[in-house]
Amino acid sequence: MAWDTIQQQNGGRTHPSETLSSIFGLDDRIAAYQFRPRDSVQTILGLPNAGAQLTYSGSLIENVNSLSGNLSGYYSGWQNSFIQARQWTTSGGKPRLDMVNFTHHHSLAPLQTTRTVQMELLLHQHMMAQRFGTNPPLSKGFFPTEMAFSERLIPVLKSVGIEWAVVSGNHLSRVCADFPLVLGSGGENTQPPNLADVLNPAQGYYYRVSIDRGCSPCNAAPFAYTPHRAQYVDPYTGAVQTLVVVPSAMEFSWFDGYRNLGANELAPIASQNNPSRPMLVLMAHDGDNAYGGGYSYYMESVQNFCYGAAALGYNPTTVEQYLSQFPVPADDIVKVEDGAWVNADGDFGSPTFINWNYPLLNAAGQPDPVNGWHEKPREYAVYLAAENRIRTAEKVLGVTPRIAEVANPSSGANAVEKAWHFFLAALDSGFLYYGTYGDVEVRGTIACNKAVEFADSVLTGNFPDTVGPTIWIPQRWPYNPGSVNFGVETGYTQKILGPDFTIWTFVYDVSGLSSVTLKWRVDNDGINPLNSTQNETYAGGPEVGAWQSLPMNGRAFPKGNVYNKPDINYYVLPTYIADHFSATISGQTNKLIDYYVEAVDAKGNVERTPIQHVWVGNLSGGGGGGSSNRVTLTPSTPTAGQPVGIAYDPVGGPLQGAPAVNLHWGINNWATVYTDVAMSWNASAQRWMTTVTLPLTATQLDMVFNNGAGTWDNNSGQDWHFPVQGAPAPMWTIDGNPESESLVRANTPGGLKLWVARDGNLLYVGTQGAGNGRDHFIFITRNLTNVRSAPWGKAGTCVAWDAYLANENDNNWSGWFDANESQTLGGFALQASGGSGGVLEGQIDLSQLYPSGGGGLVATADVPSVIYIAAVEYGTANGGTLFSSTQVPSTSNGDGNLDAGEFFAFTLSAVEDWSLY
Repeated sequence: MAWDTIQQQNGGRTHPSETLSSIFGLDDRIAAYQFRPRDSVQTILGLPNAGAQLTYSGSLIENVNSLSGNLSGYYSGWQNSFIQARQWTTSGGKPRLDMVNFTHHHSLAPLQTTRTVQMELLLHQHMMAQRFGTNPPLSKGFFPTEMAFSERLIPVLKSVGIEWAVVSGNHLSRVCADFPLVLGSGGENTQPPNLADVLNPAQGYYYRVSIDRGCSPCNAAPFAYTPHRAQYVDPYTGAVQTLVVVPSAMEFSWFDGYRNLGANELAPIASQNNPSRPMLVLMAHDGDNAYGGGYSYYMESVQNFCYGAAALGYNPTTVEQYLSQFPVPADDIVKVEDGAWVNADGDFGSPTFINWNYPLLNAAGQPDPVNGWHEKPREYAVYLAAENRIRTAEKVLGVTPRIAEVANPSSGANAVEKAWHFFLAALDSGFLYYGTYGDVEVRGTIACNKAVEFADSVLTGNFPDTVGPTIWIPQRWPYNPGSVNFGVETGYTQKILGPDFTIWTFVYDVSGLSSVTLKWRVDNDGINPLNSTQNETYAGGPEVGAWQSLPMNGRAFPKGNVYNKPDINYYVLPTYIADHFSATISGQTNKLIDYYVEAVDAKGNVERTPIQHVWVGNLSGGGGGGSSNRVTLTPSTPTAGQPVGIAYDPVGGPLQGAPAVNLHWGINNWATVYTDVAMSWNASAQRWMTTVTLPLTATQLDMVFNNGAGTWDNNSGQDWHFPVQGAPAPMWTIDGNPESESLVRANTPGGLKLWVARDGNLLYVGTQGAGNGRDHFIFITRNLTNVRSAPWGKAGTCVAWDAYLANENDNNWSGWFDANESQTLGGFALQASGGSGGVLEGQIDLSQLYPSGGGGLVATADVPSVIYIAAVEYGTANGGTLFSSTQVPSTSNGDGNLDAGEFFAFTLSAVEDWSLY
């Protein structure tokens, strides 16, 4: 519990890495955890249906219970404000404050086993009933951790009484037939959707807007703002279960969480409203982070937005009230792509949940699903082994765990209940979100090791094993075989990867494994319609081919730090870990393929995974030009300022058989012409290929082709012309003027502010400009261990930096310096200073600051998972001292040195504080 840990940290305990008294001691969190949500809802009681949905994890309930009456600001009876707000009702008798279901320990449900998710939900429901009562009854809604959803969750959600779930609207829109795909920060800054999932009909109208996170959500209106039903088909029986899915508006959610959102901002989608089933614009964000966690949001923005919306004719409402007025028709079935919300930096709604599930890499940082390793998937291998041992012990003991004993084991708790208690505590998604920071990497292992101690006390002697193997949901590389891939996996460059793809997974069984097999089949027409279930069942039917079997190659997955990453400290290793298995499907193009994994243990028990689907392309990226579609672009509609891949098929034209082909290209109906580009022959695709980056002024891309010897292919005199969409607004502008306050990560009252943001490998930092006789510095480092003299001959010492940005008081000069205090970074860094009235700001390419020897993933893989940033002022004269009262983050001792504890930890896979849930 939090209070126990705080007392031990006060006594010198060094774990966990975070100082919990600082985390829980913030005034805004003290308020949000105890009374402010009620107070906020109270401000909108004048509207007949207004209210809110709230998630309160079971582990946070336990922590606040422990703090009440102990840590300053926490009081006994804190739960009464929530009980009161739950009893306020809308005009239809629905709770004004709907405290929805959540995974108890903030676990990421789509990447856990079904039984694990069930235990997490039952535990949360138990804790909610204990603390907040059952009048009104427990919620029928579910908010997934990080909004991470998969249709695979539907059966387990239904099993515990859940009737609706919040999902990201992006994961409905991305799989519409006419989704206007843009790759990069101006659109989807992650993997394109796989065509196997593109099952929703064309919608026509889409609303796209850039957010500070580094992507630009694009949603179909009214489709992606209207509740629907998603379905799951039992692969054994064909039985169908449906669940209402309530889309959350990613763009409005972001704005609502980071600044004051006006109801008038809904105008771009309001015109698309269907009065018979009106849109439900649901805004969801962290309630104790950023602007959305502060007094101004709860007590000012909420009421201003709601009453402003009512004045415009909108109806502020709750999800339950809406669904009671506008029930979702039973036949309104849609596809929801796997994925989380776009809020996670570096993930951006990845359909593989990449912030919590990085691909396996080789020593050079390249994807290697057969022999690779990465610390994030390793966690799941540890979880799987523990889960299988616990489920087996449960069967051997012949008990059904009592949830109350799992939540808080008494002296009468059995070994299985104690095992579940410790195991579930291992699953906080933050342990994966934050990667290698501090002791995060061993927390799950410690909990699993404790759990299996109890399970193993049951698994003694010649015990009967009737439990099948535990199999992790199979993973795939590449995600889009034979087509374009993008995102952190490809270094944010568009890459058309080959059609051969590898399925890999982790498998574990107490009794050992007899076989692990990849089963796959080809769909007969390349279509998996939502109104047919044949692709979803093992039995299949005439729409699909026969199953084919591939034995999967197994290996012991390493427990240790395989690549000796300096920021990982596995000072505790797992007692058990699952084995890794892989198999490659090759020789398929333009095919829809179903697949699953079957494992048999040494006792003959069989387990199968759900059926998954993949479209395998033909090594083209989509889009076309000319009557024969001999030129294709990736993406099909390019964006100004961004790369575009070009594939040229010479067959049927004057360059058929040419030994070399050049791209001759220009923009805006040949208003500007660029130097010819030599193309490369792709034997698999049977096309010439190249990539060019369009200028920001492009509105049309023009091209023809030649062989460099006078023969041209100009599309029978028509040339090839493609529309280019406008460049997205930049996340920041290096001009010496301050950026959005939403990017302020640390702020010393009366002193400096620290702006930090990231767009791919570009890091942005800022603070106030130099002035008043003081020079300003922003330091960046990946390691807080080493100390050196302060820069520029200033007084005192400083943590050794990897780079710093400096601003001279006397002439307002600014520039970047490397670790040797040399100015070698100019080729990949920018800066500007607005002087004492503006800001010192800059950007730097982290893949260049932390280079490695290859391309693609390599640079991203070598960028540290956490970097540390601080901004300070020194007196401008030689030997000038550090102004401790203004440095940001605030000093812990005021000793005139920049110490290790005085840096802001910026996690490159996230910027939110997972430890609070």
